[in-house]
Amino acid sequence: MTTEHQEALDKVSKALFLYVDNIFIIKSIYDTIGNAHVHGIASPYLNFRDALFHYKKMYDAASNNDNVGVIRQNACLEEHLNRGIRDFAVNLCTNYFIPVIHLLMNNKSKPVDDQIFLRLRHVYHELKGIVAEIRLGGQQLMSFDNNAYWLPKIITVITDFNAPLGEKPLLKRLYDRVNKSI
Repeated sequence: MTTEHQEALDKVSKALFLYVDNIFIIKSIYDTIGNAHVHGIASPYLNFRDALFHYKKMYDAASNNDNVGVIRQNACLEEHLNRGIRDFAVNLCTNYFIPVIHLLMNNKSKPVDDQIFLRLRHVYHELKGIVAEIRLGGQQLMSFDNNAYWLPKIITVITDFNAPLGEKPLLKRLYDRVNKSI
């Protein structure tokens, strides 16, 4: 195995660990939602499994000094890591947060005054922008460790969404009702 092969394997190993960290972050967001109808998706787990398969093939190629095999398996591995984390985040935003916020904004009850509406609208558009950014980023050839830059943005936006729920008990009750209806 060459030094370059070992460095490539080390870099990919770090990406695998980063991937697992990111999955735990997104899963913790799912867990805090508390909606029995909202579940994560299998894609991140299946893509992680597939990435591990390609890691083994990459290791075997490196052990046999097969440069082309190392490059091919590295590309496949990166694709699986990128796809899995993107699918998880897009699912979380488009199938839960965006519809919930849309329902809250369209509610004409007292908890949604103009100030709350503007805050919700800001969060709504931030999440839609992040989803667009994730989808466009999927068209670029980026290594996995450069691709999850939007995850901290999602956490910040969800924190911004949760803030008024803690400030306004009536809004929190409305959210609980809407959450059950999703």
